[in-house]
Amino acid sequence: NSRLNILRKVNNYDDIENKIMENQNKYPGNNIPDFEIPKLKAITLDCETYLTKEMDNSGNEIETFKLLSICFYDGIKSFKFYLTDFASINEMLDSCFDKIFTKYYSGYSIYIHNGARFDLVLLMNYLLNRKDISIDEVIYKDGKFILLSIVKIFKVIINGKEKTIRIKYHIKDSYLL
Repeated sequence: NSRLNILRKVNNYDDIENKIMENQNKYPGNNIPDFEIPKLKAITLDCETYLTKEMDNSGNEIETFKLLSICFYDGIKSFKFYLTDFASINEMLDSCFDKIFTKYYSGYSIYIHNGARFDLVLLMNYLLNRKDISIDEVIYKDGKFILLSIVKIFKVIINGKEKTIRIKYHIKDSYLL
């Protein structure tokens, strides 16, 4: 797996993450009463892009943003997907969303950083072209996405019969809440 030189400069980010967690476990604070934190069914998602020049159908040079990476955090673990690890942007997105669109994350809200203005706009074409999901509900405010409800369709065998299970996910903009 090769990564871009920019990403290499971070110098073992996962090691830094582990050290932070170790320190938090060593020094949890004093006199804090025990209580259970309710599990928030939320994922945060962010995309990184790069600017490239392409030719449009008329032969004019235009600048467009292309996805460089996508990552998400489910409150416990982070998942990172870099274009350099895949043959195409769609393969990178397939890998990311195949991890999210599972029974485990059923009913989760997916908060996309700056989704209405940028990230969700980049992802919409991909999401609309996936054959295993359908758009259930869209809420706009001032021409910007606030909520996009997606239904993922699973085919399962129960007692020897194929059944269709539908699981809903809510994609929300992190800024417009």
